[in-house]
Amino acid sequence: MRTHRNSSDARGFTLIEVLISSALFSLVAGSIAMLSLRSNSAVMSTTLQSGVDNDCRRALDRVALELTSSGTSVLTPPPSVPFGTDSLTFRQGIGANAGVIVWGPQARFAFEYETGEIDDGIDNNQNGLIDEGQLVLTRNPGLVSAQRIVLCHDLREYAPGETANGLDDNGDGVRDERGFNAVLVGTVLTLRMTIERVTPGQPAYVRNLQTSVKLWN
Repeated sequence: MRTHRNSSDARGFTLIEVLISSALFSLVAGSIAMLSLRSNSAVMSTTLQSGVDNDCRRALDRVALELTSSGTSVLTPPPSVPFGTDSLTFRQGIGANAGVIVWGPQARFAFEYETGEIDDGIDNNQNGLIDEGQLVLTRNPGLVSAQRIVLCHDLREYAPGETANGLDDNGDGVRDERGFNAVLVGTVLTLRMTIERVTPGQPAYVRNLQTSVKLWN
């Protein structure tokens, strides 16, 4: 006796089954790719934020450390309210003579525009930031022996919420506050710093920190 196979068994997968399998495979592959992209994006975002936080804290701590042994009488210009200053020349106490503080040579902290940037509202160096600056420590400013040390990059031109209009837009007591600002009240010097940084495919990340230093009279 002969047996006959069903014709549907002989031809294997039907066209519809192949199409369904292909669609399911594409869906799974797409989901995996999307998860991978999201994971990579999260890692990049975390890395960016960590880097900005560390850079901002490290630079601000360095400024505070340098100014700890300074005094209100040797700050130029006087960083008084309501504007403070983004360029502060100071001296450090290096000893005492007959009860009088002996001051060392001058040094200066200053906001300077990044290489390729100028104050024109345009991203001249094409790094995704506009009119950004760097914080520079200069020892013996104005002398042949002057030494410049860049403490951090990507300083915002102005602190979050601030614009150059003579007003305290962000309500922190300082007007037209720059990405680096020092303001003195009594013998307490408050230092503020704002870094903004971008990476391709990621939104800009902004970190704003402040600290205070008690100075000598």
